[in-house]
Amino acid sequence: MTRNIPERLYREFFSLHPDSYIFPDVPNRNLVEFIQQFRPLKEGLSAVDLGCGEGRNSVFLAKEGYNVLSIDLSATIIKKGIERFAKQSAIDYCVGEITSLLIRSETFDLAVDITTLNNEKSHKRRRYVKEVRRILKKKGHYYVSVVSVKDPSCQKKCPKRHFILRKSG
Repeated sequence: MTRNIPERLYREFFSLHPDSYIFPDVPNRNLVEFIQQFRPLKEGLSAVDLGCGEGRNSVFLAKEGYNVLSIDLSATIIKKGIERFAKQSAIDYCVGEITSLLIRSETFDLAVDITTLNNEKSHKRRRYVKEVRRILKKKGHYYVSVVSVKDPSCQKKCPKRHFILRKSG
């Protein structure tokens, strides 16, 4: 059984602040730049937002023309995302463990990961990346944003975790 600490924290936060949200409603600026630079030439491409939180990046991708599946381990944050964004975009939300997705192989043109890889325990990272590769189409793209220990926002609190992503897997 997976221990879901974010679920407990989200429940506590929303019980104290029921009308609040955790994440801003604007998408990750680096993801916006990436999509604008590599805008797809055809309609109907599919994207998966891994560790989507409330879904701010999913909303952006849907507005850019992607068919989006938003996945998070926390049922509470998914519920909050649906409450917040359901009227803005048609997005499919799913509660799930990213290292063992029940998704057909080669389904998505794009996988988006904003700091989710950072949160995976080191022994799960290899399985996580393998799963991302499995669900991506052969010419699919994996957009990943990770936090560096050199990032000023870490203020020496970020754990030092080393990993390498190679084109060959």
